Amino acid sequence: SVTEIETWLRDPYAIYAKHILRLRPLDPLEADIGPLERGTAVHTALEKFLDEFRDHLPQDASHRLIAISHDVFRETGIPRSTLAIWQPRFDRAAHWFTGEERERRSGIKDIHLEIDGRREFAAPAGAFLLRCRADRIDILKSGGAAIIDYKTGKPPSDKQVKTLTPQLPLEASILA
Repeated sequence: SVTEIETWLRDPYAIYAKHILRLRPLDPLEADIGPLERGTAVHTALEKFLDEFRDHLPQDASHRLIAISHDVFRETGIPRSTLAIWQPRFDRAAHWFTGEERERRSGIKDIHLEIDGRREFAAPAGAFLLRCRADRIDILKSGGAAIIDYKTGKPPSDKQVKTLTPQLPLEASILA
């Protein structure tokens, strides 16, 4: 997948161990809720919000997104102590997100969520299949498209995108 290309560049043996040897790390006992669970919950909340409001944004968009996040966080079973930290951060992000969304909507023709893509390349040892799942692809009124990948952590720098974290450029290649 496009998200594994960075691992392939940094540590090819990890890809070999996962895909050829089919080795998987064991889940830790009594693991804490962490970035993976937060990212999954945030993605789910955004997806539900955008799915419900594809064609228009309500006046109280940020409050609606926050309400959806409450439901998602509760369904996910996130402990209240963790929510005490996560929810205020999400609330601030929800106000920012809906403001940005309101500005972008005038240029968007259609919104697609969780879209799978694939591209095959000829290679000496046989076909190389590159696959992805884009969080969101907006079809723009201008005729182009915008690929959006939600990040709950620190986004990669421009240099990292060009050299070690090529997820979005690869997704763009697949979309093209």
